[in-house]
Amino acid sequence: MEAGKEQANRCTLAECKRFRLKLLPVAAIFGSNASGKSNFIKAVSFVQRLLMEPEKGVFSSKPYAFWFNEKLRKEPSEIEIQLILGKYVYSYFLSFTNQRIIDESLAFINTSSSNLLFCRSGSKLETSPSLSKKVTA
Repeated sequence: MEAGKEQANRCTLAECKRFRLKLLPVAAIFGSNASGKSNFIKAVSFVQRLLMEPEKGVFSSKPYAFWFNEKLRKEPSEIEIQLILGKYVYSYFLSFTNQRIIDESLAFINTSSSNLLFCRSGSKLETSPSLSKKVTA
């Protein structure tokens, strides 16, 4: 997790100079009741399960949407996760309902550019030239 702007204990942060990031060595999630802590954990767990067991997909009788109001109940949920692996930041985006994945993409970002590895919208799949030889739709 990225550190905030607070100056206390800056010496304990892990520095990622390539991306000008200060990362927390340890993170805790805290907040008042009904502030979204459990939803955050559920979202990360959902993405992990989807990536580790893709054959199960997103199908469920229970909706995944976070219900602020009746209108939002019908809208798709969206998740974006960014990971630093080696010299790149990978950005994974997912838009879904409890019945299907609507949009999905994976990009890697270096200090000067962003390169899309793949993008899926409905049944249409676009891949980067480096992946297009390895992926068949």
